[in-house]
Amino acid sequence: MDEKVQSEDTFCYEEYQVVQGELFSHVMEPAFTFQDGRIYVNAACIKKLPDYDYVQILVHPKKRKLAIKPCLEEEKDSVRWCSATQKRSPRKIVCRVFFDKIFSLMEWDTDCRYRLPGKLMHCGEAWIFLFDLDSPEIYRRTEAKGRESAAVQNADAIAEWKSQFGLSGKEHRKAAKEYVFQESIVFGLEEEVVMGNDV
Repeated sequence: MDEKVQSEDTFCYEEYQVVQGELFSHVMEPAFTFQDGRIYVNAACIKKLPDYDYVQILVHPKKRKLAIKPCLEEEKDSVRWCSATQKRSPRKIVCRVFFDKIFSLMEWDTDCRYRLPGKLMHCGEAWIFLFDLDSPEIYRRTEAKGRESAAVQNADAIAEWKSQFGLSGKEHRKAAKEYVFQESIVFGLEEEVVMGNDV
């Protein structure tokens, strides 16, 4: 049976709210986790960059961003982020000093696990994972042994989600343009300046 495709000339994108990504599961998307003095990425990160076993971890304290830049083993400050097996599973990296510095910067609770959803971005000739330290998923240990529960991230954000699904179409387009400019272009330019100073 042939289905007829209906057309509607009056559809107004701007009257719709674009549902916020935070309201969906991000299990299969890149993530960076802080837990018990260790850091690690999830398998999604490693699968997206199958040619790299080593990375450099970058932090922007003022913008409160964390980035992962793939690199070669011999590069300065390289860290192995995956196992040395054929499966290349995520490696939990013990880093108490770095862990404590981030928790002090963000005023986080050391009894919680913080998971940062991220995005793979192309900056110049490099691929970089970018994570927002201000938008973690927070998991608190419960009394049941070995169990965790998701803690409320931000009371103001939860209250806002109850009143709307997300930004209007017009506001969403504007926010998307600002995001691309701020996170991709600006980050790339800053990197070029730093790289240029080193030469």
